[in-house]
Amino acid sequence: LPSALKPTLPAFHPTSAEYRPQETILSFFSKHSNCLTCAAVSFSAWLESVGVTGFEDLAEALDDKDFCREEMQPNGLKYFKRHFLSKEALKALQLQQQAENQTHIYPTPTPTPTPTGNVVQGAKAQGATTVHQQLLCPITLELMINDPVLAADGYTYERKSIEDWFAEAQRDGAATFVLSPVTGQPLLHLSLTPNSVVRTMARDYSGQFPSSS
Repeated sequence: LPSALKPTLPAFHPTSAEYRPQETILSFFSKHSNCLTCAAVSFSAWLESVGVTGFEDLAEALDDKDFCREEMQPNGLKYFKRHFLSKEALKALQLQQQAENQTHIYPTPTPTPTPTGNVVQGAKAQGATTVHQQLLCPITLELMINDPVLAADGYTYERKSIEDWFAEAQRDGAATFVLSPVTGQPLLHLSLTPNSVVRTMARDYSGQFPSSS
């Protein structure tokens, strides 16, 4: 990686022992994948397409018996899990609200650089206000059009970027664990799972906003 994008491992703060990183809908369903009949990334993308973008929306949708049966179940939800997921969504919402109110107690990892890729600049030039965050690698903030992979923290990264992150963390041989670039918490394992759905979506997005040369 260029020096400007070289990952800086966030420090582990003793005061953050009780910290719970803010979840996204994707990381939530990655954690509760046993409640789905499809991939978490596919179900999360479908939820966003119907306007369910936060945990308050999710809890409301899960409490709607008809919506669950007629819409969510055919798209991958195990219907009998809806009450459990509704409670978990409310817990996630509460944790997010607590984190927002106590940001001075729970430090977050060092922010990543502002994206400068041609694709992102092209999108802004043509009127796109933001690039979908799930399509950007959290380390480089570039569209993941090459080889996106899902890590143990529930977030997707470009393979080279996250592997460079792992290598940097393990370089001196002293680290007993590797921290997530997004949450700053230890990763349970270093296995990476290809995320072809994000790659397809990122390539489709890139095709809509080609860079000018």
